[in-house]
Amino acid sequence: MGDLSVSVDRSCVEDTLTEHFENVRRYEYSSDGSNEYPSGTRVDQFYYGDLGYTGDLRIQIGDVRGKSRVTHDFTSIGSKIPQEAFPPAVQQMQRANGMLLLKCGLDMRPYQMKAIGQEVEAIK
Repeated sequence: MGDLSVSVDRSCVEDTLTEHFENVRRYEYSSDGSNEYPSGTRVDQFYYGDLGYTGDLRIQIGDVRGKSRVTHDFTSIGSKIPQEAFPPAVQQMQRANGMLLLKCGLDMRPYQMKAIGQEVEAIK
């Protein structure tokens, strides 16, 4: 997760993901404050890729105190994600990061990947 001092062009994010990945879906919700975004924050979610596993690749963007808060994760509801699912997920996330930097100026390089909820051998 990172708070960027620049505004993130959500249309550019959607267009770039659509150009380079399958199955891009965009949703919007108002945060209830139970996640990384304060209550009432409008958050755009972008799900992308098709890994054939139980998990989803997701980028979320919401404006918090004049900055764009961005999260990028590989997530699943319920069961643990098998370890063999992580290497291709991490590859696709890195590919998405590179494309978003090139096309949209969205630089997520300063933020390291970390495991949340389960151990991940692919990012040790």
